[in-house]
Amino acid sequence: MKSAVITINIGTKYAKMAALTIPTHQAYAQKIGADFIEINQVNLPYIDTDYSAYWAKFELHKYLDEYDRIIYLDLDTVVLPHCPNLLEVVPESAFGALYETDFGLDQTEEITDHKNKMPDIEWEKDYFNVGVMVMSKCHQPAFVLTEQCQGGKYYPEQTLLNYNVQKLNFAQFHLDGTYNHMFFLNLDNSRREQSNILHYAAIPQEVRELLIADDLSRFEKGDKPLVAEELPALIAEKIPGKQFEDFLYQLYKDEEIGLS
Repeated sequence: MKSAVITINIGTKYAKMAALTIPTHQAYAQKIGADFIEINQVNLPYIDTDYSAYWAKFELHKYLDEYDRIIYLDLDTVVLPHCPNLLEVVPESAFGALYETDFGLDQTEEITDHKNKMPDIEWEKDYFNVGVMVMSKCHQPAFVLTEQCQGGKYYPEQTLLNYNVQKLNFAQFHLDGTYNHMFFLNLDNSRREQSNILHYAAIPQEVRELLIADDLSRFEKGDKPLVAEELPALIAEKIPGKQFEDFLYQLYKDEEIGLS
Protein backbone atom coordinates (compact mmCIF):
# COMPACT_ATOMS: atom_id res chain seq x y z
CA MET A 1 0.00 0.00 0.00
CA LYS A 2 1.48 3.33 -1.09
CA SER A 3 1.27 6.15 1.45
CA ALA A 4 2.39 9.77 1.79
CA VAL A 5 2.70 12.53 4.36
CA ILE A 6 1.78 15.82 2.70
CA THR A 7 2.04 19.45 3.76
CA ILE A 8 1.50 22.79 2.00
CA ASN A 9 4.18 25.47 1.78
CA ILE A 10 3.39 28.17 -0.78
CA GLY A 11 5.46 31.31 -1.28
CA THR A 12 7.95 32.81 1.16
CA LYS A 13 5.65 34.28 3.80
CA TYR A 14 6.01 31.25 6.07
CA ALA A 15 9.59 30.27 5.19
CA LYS A 16 10.85 30.71 8.76
CA MET A 17 8.08 28.55 10.17
CA ALA A 18 8.53 25.94 7.45
CA ALA A 19 12.21 25.61 8.30
CA LEU A 20 11.16 24.69 11.84
CA THR A 21 8.22 22.37 11.20
CA ILE A 22 8.92 20.54 7.94
CA PRO A 23 11.89 18.57 9.31
CA THR A 24 9.50 17.03 11.86
CA HIS A 25 7.11 16.07 9.04
CA GLN A 26 9.94 14.55 7.03
CA ALA A 27 11.22 12.56 10.00
CA TYR A 28 7.71 11.25 10.65
CA ALA A 29 7.25 10.17 7.03
CA GLN A 30 10.55 8.33 7.14
CA LYS A 31 9.64 6.68 10.43
CA ILE A 32 6.37 5.24 9.10
CA GLY A 33 7.75 4.38 5.65
CA ALA A 34 5.74 6.97 3.71
CA ASP A 35 6.75 9.40 0.97
CA PHE A 36 6.98 13.05 1.97
CA ILE A 37 5.41 15.65 -0.34
CA GLU A 38 5.50 19.41 -0.02
CA ILE A 39 2.88 21.19 -2.13
CA ASN A 40 4.42 24.45 -3.36
CA GLN A 41 1.87 25.64 -5.90
CA VAL A 42 -1.80 25.38 -6.73
CA ASN A 43 -3.33 24.49 -10.08
CA LEU A 44 -7.02 24.51 -9.27
CA PRO A 45 -10.00 25.99 -11.12
CA TYR A 46 -12.12 28.76 -9.66
CA ILE A 47 -9.37 30.12 -7.40
CA ASP A 48 -9.12 33.89 -7.66
CA THR A 49 -6.55 34.90 -5.06
CA ASP A 50 -2.80 35.37 -4.79
CA TYR A 51 -2.83 33.52 -1.47
CA SER A 52 -4.09 30.03 -2.10
CA ALA A 53 -2.62 27.87 0.66
CA TYR A 54 -6.08 27.40 2.16
CA TRP A 55 -7.51 26.01 -1.05
CA ALA A 56 -4.40 23.99 -1.88
CA LYS A 57 -5.85 21.21 0.30
CA PHE A 58 -8.01 20.36 -2.70
CA GLU A 59 -4.81 19.41 -4.52
CA LEU A 60 -4.96 16.27 -2.38
CA HIS A 61 -7.48 14.98 -4.91
CA LYS A 62 -4.79 14.34 -7.51
CA TYR A 63 -2.44 12.74 -5.00
CA LEU A 64 -5.15 10.23 -4.14
CA ASP A 65 -4.80 9.01 -7.73
CA GLU A 66 -1.29 7.85 -6.86
CA TYR A 67 -1.46 7.09 -3.15
CA ASP A 68 -3.68 4.64 -1.30
CA ARG A 69 -3.47 6.57 1.97
CA ILE A 70 -2.41 10.10 2.91
CA ILE A 71 -1.68 11.89 6.17
CA TYR A 72 -2.12 15.62 5.68
CA LEU A 73 -0.39 18.04 8.08
CA ASP A 74 -0.76 21.82 8.17
CA LEU A 75 2.51 23.71 7.93
CA ASP A 76 2.07 25.00 11.49
CA THR A 77 2.18 21.53 13.03
CA VAL A 78 5.06 19.83 14.80
CA VAL A 79 5.11 16.03 14.90
CA LEU A 80 6.81 14.70 18.00
CA PRO A 81 9.17 11.71 17.63
CA HIS A 82 6.94 9.36 19.64
CA CYS A 83 3.89 9.91 17.39
CA PRO A 84 2.35 6.56 16.37
CA ASN A 85 1.62 5.71 12.76
CA LEU A 86 -1.72 7.37 12.07
CA LEU A 87 -2.33 4.93 9.25
CA GLU A 88 -2.54 2.25 11.92
CA VAL A 89 -4.67 4.38 14.25
CA VAL A 90 -7.32 5.32 11.66
CA PRO A 91 -9.04 2.47 9.78
CA GLU A 92 -8.56 2.57 6.02
CA SER A 93 -12.31 2.88 5.47
CA ALA A 94 -12.65 5.95 7.71
CA PHE A 95 -11.82 9.63 7.28
CA GLY A 96 -9.80 10.69 10.30
CA ALA A 97 -9.58 14.13 11.91
CA LEU A 98 -9.94 15.89 15.25
CA TYR A 99 -13.49 17.13 15.73
CA GLU A 100 -13.52 20.54 17.39
CA THR A 101 -17.11 19.93 18.48
CA ASP A 102 -15.90 17.02 20.63
CA PHE A 103 -14.12 19.64 22.75
CA GLY A 104 -17.01 22.00 23.37
CA LEU A 105 -16.68 24.30 20.35
CA ASP A 106 -20.04 25.27 18.92
CA GLN A 107 -19.92 25.52 15.12
CA THR A 108 -23.68 25.77 14.63
CA GLU A 109 -23.46 29.20 13.00
CA GLU A 110 -20.81 28.03 10.54
CA ILE A 111 -22.72 24.85 9.68
CA THR A 112 -26.07 26.61 9.28
CA ASP A 113 -24.59 29.34 7.08
CA HIS A 114 -22.99 26.77 4.80
CA LYS A 115 -26.12 24.68 4.45
CA ASN A 116 -27.94 27.86 3.40
CA LYS A 117 -25.38 28.43 0.63
CA MET A 118 -25.10 24.85 -0.59
CA PRO A 119 -27.69 22.10 -1.13
CA ASP A 120 -29.05 21.19 2.29
CA ILE A 121 -27.84 17.97 3.91
CA GLU A 122 -28.30 16.19 7.22
CA TRP A 123 -25.58 17.91 9.23
CA GLU A 124 -26.15 19.40 12.65
CA LYS A 125 -23.09 19.28 14.87
CA ASP A 126 -19.91 17.39 14.02
CA TYR A 127 -17.16 19.68 12.71
CA PHE A 128 -13.50 18.75 12.26
CA ASN A 129 -10.27 20.71 12.07
CA VAL A 130 -8.35 20.27 8.81
CA GLY A 131 -4.88 20.76 10.32
CA VAL A 132 -4.40 16.98 10.59
CA MET A 133 -6.33 14.66 8.30
CA VAL A 134 -6.01 10.97 7.50
CA MET A 135 -7.60 9.80 4.27
CA SER A 136 -7.72 6.91 1.84
CA LYS A 137 -8.34 6.66 -1.88
CA CYS A 138 -12.05 6.16 -1.23
CA HIS A 139 -12.21 9.70 0.21
CA GLN A 140 -11.03 11.35 -3.00
CA PRO A 141 -14.50 12.76 -3.86
CA ALA A 142 -14.35 15.04 -0.80
CA PHE A 143 -11.55 16.98 -2.49
CA VAL A 144 -13.40 17.78 -5.72
CA LEU A 145 -13.67 21.54 -6.29
CA THR A 146 -16.40 22.72 -8.64
CA GLU A 147 -17.73 26.08 -9.76
CA GLN A 148 -20.73 25.61 -7.46
CA CYS A 149 -18.60 25.20 -4.33
CA GLN A 150 -18.80 27.86 -1.64
CA GLY A 151 -16.32 28.55 1.13
CA GLY A 152 -17.30 28.74 4.77
CA LYS A 153 -18.23 31.96 6.55
CA TYR A 154 -15.19 32.03 8.83
CA TYR A 155 -13.19 28.97 7.75
CA PRO A 156 -13.26 28.82 3.94
CA GLU A 157 -11.89 25.45 2.86
CA GLN A 158 -12.34 23.81 6.26
CA THR A 159 -16.12 24.18 6.24
CA LEU A 160 -16.38 23.06 2.61
CA LEU A 161 -14.40 19.90 3.39
CA ASN A 162 -16.61 19.25 6.42
CA TYR A 163 -19.67 19.68 4.22
CA ASN A 164 -18.29 17.26 1.61
CA VAL A 165 -17.44 14.57 4.15
CA GLN A 166 -20.93 14.81 5.65
CA LYS A 167 -22.63 14.89 2.24
CA LEU A 168 -20.74 11.82 1.05
CA ASN A 169 -21.63 9.98 4.26
CA PHE A 170 -18.11 8.71 4.88
CA ALA A 171 -17.29 6.70 7.98
CA GLN A 172 -15.55 9.14 10.32
CA PHE A 173 -12.84 8.49 12.89
CA HIS A 174 -12.57 11.11 15.63
CA LEU A 175 -8.93 11.62 16.56
CA ASP A 176 -8.24 12.43 20.19
CA GLY A 177 -6.61 15.66 21.29
CA THR A 178 -3.10 14.24 21.31
CA TYR A 179 -3.06 14.14 17.51
CA ASN A 180 -3.95 17.81 17.00
CA HIS A 181 -3.21 19.67 20.21
CA MET A 182 -4.25 23.31 19.87
CA PHE A 183 -4.16 25.97 22.58
CA PHE A 184 -7.73 27.08 21.91
CA LEU A 185 -9.24 23.65 22.55
CA ASN A 186 -10.43 22.61 25.98
CA LEU A 187 -7.32 20.52 26.63
CA ASP A 188 -4.84 20.17 29.48
CA ASN A 189 -1.98 22.35 28.22
CA SER A 190 0.21 21.21 31.10
CA ARG A 191 0.49 17.86 29.28
CA ARG A 192 1.50 19.14 25.85
CA GLU A 193 4.63 16.97 25.88
CA GLN A 194 2.40 13.89 25.95
CA SER A 195 0.70 14.92 22.73
CA ASN A 196 1.76 13.43 19.41
CA ILE A 197 1.19 16.45 17.15
CA LEU A 198 1.20 20.08 18.26
CA HIS A 199 -0.78 22.49 16.10
CA TYR A 200 -0.14 26.22 16.44
CA ALA A 201 -3.48 27.34 15.01
CA ALA A 202 -5.20 30.67 15.78
CA ILE A 203 -1.97 32.28 16.97
CA PRO A 204 -0.59 35.46 15.33
CA GLN A 205 2.37 34.74 13.07
CA GLU A 206 4.97 36.58 15.14
CA VAL A 207 4.02 34.63 18.25
CA ARG A 208 3.55 31.35 16.39
CA GLU A 209 7.12 31.26 15.07
CA LEU A 210 8.43 32.22 18.50
CA LEU A 211 6.45 29.48 20.21
CA ILE A 212 7.44 26.77 17.72
CA ALA A 213 11.12 27.65 18.04
CA ASP A 214 10.85 27.67 21.84
CA ASP A 215 9.11 24.29 21.91
CA LEU A 216 11.64 22.69 19.57
CA SER A 217 14.50 24.08 21.65
CA ARG A 218 12.95 22.61 24.78
CA PHE A 219 12.48 19.23 23.09
CA GLU A 220 16.14 19.14 22.05
CA LYS A 221 17.15 19.75 25.68
CA GLY A 222 14.76 17.12 26.96
CA ASP A 223 12.56 19.73 28.63
CA LYS A 224 8.78 19.93 28.62
CA PRO A 225 7.15 22.26 26.05
CA LEU A 226 5.74 25.59 27.09
CA VAL A 227 2.27 25.66 28.64
CA ALA A 228 -0.33 28.37 28.11
CA GLU A 229 0.39 30.10 31.41
CA GLU A 230 4.00 30.66 30.35
CA LEU A 231 3.15 32.33 27.04
CA PRO A 232 2.78 35.91 28.37
CA ALA A 233 6.26 35.79 29.92
CA LEU A 234 7.78 34.42 26.70
CA ILE A 235 6.24 37.22 24.66
CA ALA A 236 7.43 39.88 27.09
CA GLU A 237 10.97 38.44 26.97
CA LYS A 238 11.29 37.85 23.23
CA ILE A 239 9.22 40.68 21.72
CA PRO A 240 10.28 43.96 23.37
CA GLY A 241 7.46 46.40 23.98
CA LYS A 242 4.74 43.81 23.46
CA GLN A 243 2.48 42.03 25.92
CA PHE A 244 0.31 38.97 25.61
CA GLU A 245 -2.80 41.16 25.35
CA ASP A 246 -1.39 42.81 22.22
CA PHE A 247 -1.81 39.54 20.33
CA LEU A 248 -5.30 38.60 21.41
CA TYR A 249 -7.63 38.78 18.42
CA GLN A 250 -10.71 37.22 16.96
CA LEU A 251 -10.49 34.95 13.97
CA TYR A 252 -11.97 36.49 10.87
CA LYS A 253 -12.37 35.57 7.24
CA ASP A 254 -9.43 36.87 5.27
CA GLU A 255 -10.87 38.72 2.29
CA GLU A 256 -7.96 37.54 0.15
CA ILE A 257 -9.06 33.95 0.58
CA GLY A 258 -12.05 33.09 -1.54
CA LEU A 259 -13.50 31.56 -4.63
CA SER A 260 -14.14 33.55 -7.79
